[in-house]
Amino acid sequence: MLRFLAIPFLPFVLAFSAPAPAASARDETRELELLVSDHPKKAARDAQAWLAEGQRTRNRHLELKGLRLQALAFEQVEDTERLLEVALRGIALARELDYPVAEVQFLAARGTARMLEGKYADAARDYEDASRLALQNKLEDDVARVNINRSQLFLTLGRIPESLDSAMRAYSHFELRGDSYAMALSLSALANVHSRDTASAADLSRAAELHQRSLELLGSNAGRYDLSTDYFNLGTVYLRLKDRDKARGYFEKSLDASRGLEDPVGEAYVHHRLGTLAREQGQPKEALAFQDKALAVFKDKGNPVMELRTQLARAEVLSVLDRRKETLEALDSARVLYEKLQSPRLQSMLHEVAADIYARFGDYEKAFAETKALREAERLREEIAREERSAELQARFELRQKEAENALLRSRERESEARNLALVLSLLLSLVVLGALGAALAGYVMRHRQVSTLAARDDLTGIANRRSILEYARQQRRRRISDGDALTIAVIDLDHFKQINDDLGHAVGDKVLVAFAQTCTQQLRAGDRLGRFGGEEFLLVMPGADLAQVPYVFERLRRAMHDRPVEGVPADRKVTFSLGATEARGLADDLESLIQRADRALYRAKEAGRDRFETG
Repeated sequence: MLRFLAIPFLPFVLAFSAPAPAASARDETRELELLVSDHPKKAARDAQAWLAEGQRTRNRHLELKGLRLQALAFEQVEDTERLLEVALRGIALARELDYPVAEVQFLAARGTARMLEGKYADAARDYEDASRLALQNKLEDDVARVNINRSQLFLTLGRIPESLDSAMRAYSHFELRGDSYAMALSLSALANVHSRDTASAADLSRAAELHQRSLELLGSNAGRYDLSTDYFNLGTVYLRLKDRDKARGYFEKSLDASRGLEDPVGEAYVHHRLGTLAREQGQPKEALAFQDKALAVFKDKGNPVMELRTQLARAEVLSVLDRRKETLEALDSARVLYEKLQSPRLQSMLHEVAADIYARFGDYEKAFAETKALREAERLREEIAREERSAELQARFELRQKEAENALLRSRERESEARNLALVLSLLLSLVVLGALGAALAGYVMRHRQVSTLAARDDLTGIANRRSILEYARQQRRRRISDGDALTIAVIDLDHFKQINDDLGHAVGDKVLVAFAQTCTQQLRAGDRLGRFGGEEFLLVMPGADLAQVPYVFERLRRAMHDRPVEGVPADRKVTFSLGATEARGLADDLESLIQRADRALYRAKEAGRDRFETG
């Protein structure tokens, strides 16, 4: 486990009465970043003073500033409990003051706290909400920083292509901006992906280069915490490259920096790695002492992922020392932690360590059972990885195809502009020719525009068509298998739509369909997707949502549609809909089964009087 590198958010708005100009805000942000990166504990104390002063003087903006700095500091030192508390307070205050920049920061901070707790689905939702809010407010820097955090989450879940893609997107953005400090943080995130547990020697060498490049970019801006983190990650890379002298040297530098920063979590990470190093050098007693120190901190700070990994490391060392009872106790503790986390990556690690321990104790029956379980876990991981790769390649292919279509369309549009100019000049010769050519040209451009959207969009409503929404639903179901996240599918049908067509005409019916699609799209989360399933029927895919959220989604859409006037529909005639929803329940629950259950629930809703929802 590489040490998580918390990413500060910018631009902060620190003025107490009005937002500062963009350049000034960036300067103030960098000042805060340097405070945190040089000494997070001191920054947390300063933040507490600002917070107290803001509360005493009723200066809400100063109070918000204190909460922001606290969040940055608690992220750096991985104080999960206090980070979550500050994030929740910050979200409420940011919304009260209508500060989307701060709200994005606190949403992402809450995601980081949940990731450290092993609540990966919750973390993914928080990062998604933060990214959506940043996009809505055109906060491009914050979108990039959320991508860095997402990279760490995807890495933890073993979703390597997505992890690399997120880190590269962030780096590309900051490279265009010329922001060397943020580029350094992006490179560190990218290096962490290259130095994962299963990395090849070539990947590890690349990771070392990226970490060194990060240090160069930091230059004189490097705070002690930044240095401590990069030293630790470089030590991890060289440990995996079996260059133990370099590894120890970097770990000792990181340990010295962590002590100077009063950072027990940083010390715990280093002790965990020094324990691994001591074990590899045939020093089991020293290795156990290091792991015991690390375990006490990870337990105290609420980091179950590192607690599990440290328990497995202790179990290995205890088995070498032939302390059977303590070995099995450590192994049992790791199993309990795994049941809470349910990570395929940790499952493989658990079975592998258990198989080695049982074989060392001569219990070959249990060793064989653990080996079988390991093979099955690896098979499942490979299957999930193949599906992820397939989905990623398909998505990339569709994106490339769309880009090619857009490029062709832009080329045709440029051609049309040139032709239009020629037609204007030729007006002096023949108005009749101009009219004919203009009409032909307009039809030509329109046909090309239609072709560019036919592949994935419904030509009436502009939302996903049947093929596209079904493919999205399949991808999200495969992703649910990978990370255990919730997935809810809903089938929606407009009530009495035939009667609308009969009474008001098909043109008004089309306007109702368009209004419904636009209204839903505006009200749904960024990751939710609505597609036209056929006629007046729609399919709604909600990744990360369970059935408990369906009543809120239905009521939000119902209220929004109730308040929206539709041209041609009398004011006293409201457009209503019925909804049937179901949640994915297991690996055998394929998409066809989900849609059938949702359809049956929809039927019950219509039978019960319409304008309502049912689940099943």
